[in-house]
Amino acid sequence: MKLSFFTRLFSQTIQNRGKIYWQHGRVNVTSFDGKTYTATVKGIRDYTTKVTLNGDEIVSSSCDCPYGSNCKHVAALMFEIRERNKNNKEVPNSPVLPMEEKAKEEAKKEEKEQKLAKMDELLTEFYYNDFFAQSQIQQ
Repeated sequence: MKLSFFTRLFSQTIQNRGKIYWQHGRVNVTSFDGKTYTATVKGIRDYTTKVTLNGDEIVSSSCDCPYGSNCKHVAALMFEIRERNKNNKEVPNSPVLPMEEKAKEEAKKEEKEQKLAKMDELLTEFYYNDFFAQSQIQQ
């Protein structure tokens, strides 16, 4: 089955639960070898979940939870894979950053943007004050 149709593998309930897990950041992809995604999905405990693809075709899936391969943990990982593929974020054999590293990178990016905004504000204030001072001198 094609990845784009993966939701057909799950009941509506399982699909909804998987999507909620994915939306709440419970999927931590730990490796990708070009075909198989391995992730830790946080449920009642951490579950090891795998999805193997051949191009856009789902070859297999597994999870070590009691429910098995068509569980909400696998659904959550498939939502993550679909999102990565949609945004072209995955390069085969590339290292996959754990959630903590992604969060640190986002925090650094946000901090940098805040610093740039503050610099812009200070420069604007400086130029305004300089302009005001120059106009006072000319009077």
